[in-house]
Amino acid sequence: MNSTFQGEGGILFLKAQMKPLKLLKTSIIISSIKLAIYFIVIITLVSLAINHKLFTLLIFGGFFVGIFALSLVSEEIKQLKSLTKEFKTYGQ
Repeated sequence: MNSTFQGEGGILFLKAQMKPLKLLKTSIIISSIKLAIYFIVIITLVSLAINHKLFTLLIFGGFFVGIFALSLVSEEIKQLKSLTKEFKTYGQ
């Protein structure tokens, strides 16, 4: 909802936005699950590489694939922070 009010001191612009709380809660849960899955996959792959003594694979895979994995994790953390901020803003 957008509104504009003309007064003696100038123009006041208001913008109201409604966010369904159930949708926000669902999005927070999904984002948390995705983040947990990313951490589980990373820890599992590192432990498998260490147990099978594949240190060269761990070094090269950690360098090339690790950058991609860290970008996924950082984006998910940013999204989770944004969703929790919206949840705090729009109600409990």
